[in-house]
Amino acid sequence: MKNPKVRIYIRVKLPDGSQPFLDPVWSANRQIKKGWAIIDGTPKHFPGAVYYLRYAREGKRVWERLTDDPEQALAAKQKLDVFHAAVSVDLIQRNVPAPIATATPAPTPAAAQPAASTSAEDSPALKLTGAVDRYKEFLSLANKAPKTRTAYETAIDTFVKQCGDKAISDVTAHDLLRFADHLRKRPNSDRTVANKINYICTFLAHFACDKVMPYEQRPRFVPKEPDAYTQEELAALFAACAPEERFLFQFFLATGFRDQEAAFATWRDVKFDAKEITVRAKKHLGFTPKDHEERTAPLPDALLDSLRARRRERPDSLFILGNGQKPSRHMLRILKRAALRAKLNCGECLTKAKKSCRTHAVCGYWELHKFRRTYATIQHEAGVSAPTLQKRLGHSDLETTLRYLAIAERRSKEAHDKVNLAFGPLLTASVAAESQLGGCGMTRHDEVHKLPRIARYTTESPGIPARAFSHSVSGPSIPKEPEQGVEQEIAPEPPPDGRQHQLGADNP
Repeated sequence: MKNPKVRIYIRVKLPDGSQPFLDPVWSANRQIKKGWAIIDGTPKHFPGAVYYLRYAREGKRVWERLTDDPEQALAAKQKLDVFHAAVSVDLIQRNVPAPIATATPAPTPAAAQPAASTSAEDSPALKLTGAVDRYKEFLSLANKAPKTRTAYETAIDTFVKQCGDKAISDVTAHDLLRFADHLRKRPNSDRTVANKINYICTFLAHFACDKVMPYEQRPRFVPKEPDAYTQEELAALFAACAPEERFLFQFFLATGFRDQEAAFATWRDVKFDAKEITVRAKKHLGFTPKDHEERTAPLPDALLDSLRARRRERPDSLFILGNGQKPSRHMLRILKRAALRAKLNCGECLTKAKKSCRTHAVCGYWELHKFRRTYATIQHEAGVSAPTLQKRLGHSDLETTLRYLAIAERRSKEAHDKVNLAFGPLLTASVAAESQLGGCGMTRHDEVHKLPRIARYTTESPGIPARAFSHSVSGPSIPKEPEQGVEQEIAPEPPPDGRQHQLGADNP
């Protein structure tokens, strides 16, 4: 039985008075941005907007109102997910209605409040080790991907080892900060530290300890700006590749597949007549698509020709990539080695073992996921719309797709033309002015300081009349009116004794 899908929506109030349910905005680490919603394909902030859960209860669609706190909304969704997972494996009877998932129920009078629960999960004395066992069971029942389960379990086990087996209700923000400091000393990157702290906070929220460390107090990291390969980089990479390597990278480029999607791609996924390829679930092979959603994307003729030739060469192969008998596990390593041979490494990367990417295949610039962003950039430049690309890429929200397409926008000819229009005349004028100084290395500063002092003041202070400086040399004098259209040279009057003052060093 397929688990009912629980979705989070945010209800906003628009200027026309309507209150639609919209998709929330998700960050790169799968956290909900508070108060942000997608409207007409664009993220927009709605302060005070309330989150809702949509799911099925007893065969009917339910819209359940939560709060304006996205973390509580995620915790409520997780509780319903684990309930549906338990029903699917017959741990709970199927005729039992889904529980109400409201994260913060309305307060009841003291006389009407029920007695405190005595279950182990709700007890304040629940130890961390017991909570860890329960949470690992939840991850398994919720059918989380193996990679997701490993990430959560590793972070939680390390935290318990660092914090000690205390009661889960006794965990404080200080414990989380100490754990973050421990991770930095190992060392871990800022992003890894932030991700693991978020894993721990999600684990604590599962046991109603969601106020230990608010989101705004958690460790931060500088997110990487989305980037894509240029045509020159791809041409140089393909030129340094062996035929098998070139086919691998061209497959990633022309399909936009994620790493695991490409590794588990089989010949059954390709429809040569329809010129398309499908990402399918293959539970017998241990593969489930991200977000449990299949998708289909068109293929270019050039890649189809390469696939046909490869099929003829390997008629008994199951998988498209690798040796054809099992999923390829070393594709990233192959890419980094090819980039090193092509001399395309950035030269700045340094591993924990002090290996430089100048001489080792460890450059962080080269990654398989960047082919996916390049796929989106190339198609957007060819005129494919953002919603269509969202479906082809398998993104659950449009914001992620728009972040990919921002690469094409900033590299477009229109953006370059606007930059030239803004700065071109100014920069061209400065170059022309420098060339008018004789082209002998003399700057305007040198030209100004060759002038007499009064003329120098006039040149250096274009907004001040020259007559204002004449008193410093010869006292007050009546300036002569300049002739029309003729630039007059300003000089001091001679002193009464007939001697001529010498401008410069004699008159400081």
